[in-house]
Parts: sequence; C-alpha cells; structure tokens
Amino acid sequence: FDPAGLIVAVEDGKLARRSVHRLTGKVKRADGGEKYYELGDGRYAFWKDVGIAVKPAKFPSLAKKGERWIEVDLSEQTLTLWEGTTPVFVTVVSTGRPAIGDPEKTTATPRGIFRIYAKHVSATMDSVEGNSKPELKPGDEGYVPEKGDGVYGVTLRRGHGKFQLRDVPYIQYFHKQYAIHGAYWHDVFGIARSHGCINLAPADALRVFKFTSPDVPEDWHGLNIERIGAKGTAVVIHQ
Repeated sequence: FDPAGLIVAVEDGKLARRSVHRLTGKVKRADGGEKYYELGDGRYAFWKDVGIAVKPAKFPSLAKKGERWIEVDLSEQTLTLWEGTTPVFVTVVSTGRPAIGDPEKTTATPRGIFRIYAKHVSATMDSVEGNSKPELKPGDEGYVPEKGDGVYGVTLRRGHGKFQLRDVPYIQYFHKQYAIHGAYWHDVFGIARSHGCINLAPADALRVFKFTSPDVPEDWHGLNIERIGAKGTAVVIHQ
C-alpha cells in the first residue's frame, strides 16, 4: 500500500507473449482503479495485457440446441469455437478498429448474430476489405491515427490506406463483405487493426475453416453456402 492507502502494482517478472494462463476469477484494482486479474500462480496481470475468454452470462438459443458456433469478443479481441455450451478452441484475433465503434462511420466490426454464407480456400482482398465505404483519411470522424499519415507530422504517403493482398487464406464471409480470414501481413493479433474483417493467424484460420459447416468439397476452391440452400455456422459478435 502507498501512504494514501491505495494498492500499488509492482512488477514481478514478465509473461511470455501469447502464453496461456488460467485465471482464478479474482480481480484487484490498483494504481488508481486499474484492474489486475489473478493468475493461477498467484501473480496478477494487467487487464490491458491479456485477452480473456469466459463463459457467456447468457448463451444464445442456438447454443442450447447444440449447434456449433463462433463467438467473437471485441473488447477482449478473442475468438472462441463452441459446440453447444462446450468451448473447444480459443485464440486472439484482430478485428476492425476501433474495437468498439459504429461500422457505418468507422472501420469497426459489426456486432450481432450472423451466419457464414461463403467460404474460400484463398482469394485476393483489397482496401475495401470488410466494408463498402471509402477508406477513412486523417480528419475523418472515426479515423485512428497511425505513423506516416500526416497526423504525426509526417507527410501523408501516396496511396495511404490502399492495398491489395493476394492469396488471403481461409476466408469465410458472414455479413456483406465482412469475413473471418487468415492474415499473413501482420503479427499483432490481440489488437484491433483491420478494416472490419476478423483477422487470425493462418494456422488458427485453418482451424476455424475446418470447424465451420458445410465443408468445402475436396478439390473445390470455394463454396457459396446460400446458393446450395445450406445453413452456415453462426457467428456471434459482441462487445
């Protein structure tokens, strides 16, 4: 405790990047109210440094029916695969930024319950990935500053915000042009940074691709689920 009677956090080692830890469920507040989660070994982790996956306070009806479904927690930047009410896999993702925002005004990922309507083993994606609105520029409402965009005193580079990515792996569209897919061009999963889609490490994207139904037939490169009259796996995205 400090002289004012407040709990002060003291560093006691570092957690390995992307290491997995069991939580006890206990939370303490220190440094003026910041949250710290207790780990199984008795140490505490700063809430901003971890992404947690917990049992939902209320399961969607499809879970109670035993369906397979995908949960995406925007606040924690985590994705969990469920079989009914049983979790079978969890990983960190990068959703649209800001993590919580209006998809109509920003590149945030939309919230709601959707179903996967198309699957592609790989395809080309461009700068309108995940949305049909123009790329946000410095000064636009909802724009998130980044190095080299003019906001930081560096001249806005030619073609800023434009890209074309070939052979994006394991794409699964769930709403308009929003998709769950692998991303080989960055390695900051756990931090919101996409244009609205849900980015995963390629190995994780394959795991999710194989989890969802229907399967893409052998030797096929993709499948439009709606055209064959099937029902795709549900995707539940929440704050």
